[in-house]
Amino acid sequence: MQALKAAARRRHQSEAELIREGVQRILAEENGPVMPDFGILDAEPVTAAEIDAALAAGMGAAGIER
Repeated sequence: MQALKAAARRRHQSEAELIREGVQRILAEENGPVMPDFGILDAEPVTAAEIDAALAAGMGAAGIER
């Protein structure tokens, strides 16, 4: 692989280092960013009949205050 050898020379790194760096980048892209856990599943389940009361309790009876 001439391109790998040339890149290693340009970057003053070994071919193995470039390969490891490439693998790390690919794995990071596949895993993607870690999504924060906002505790949504920690709440008590609410049925459709109770949704208005649950939303009012969380936002106030008037809705989101600005």
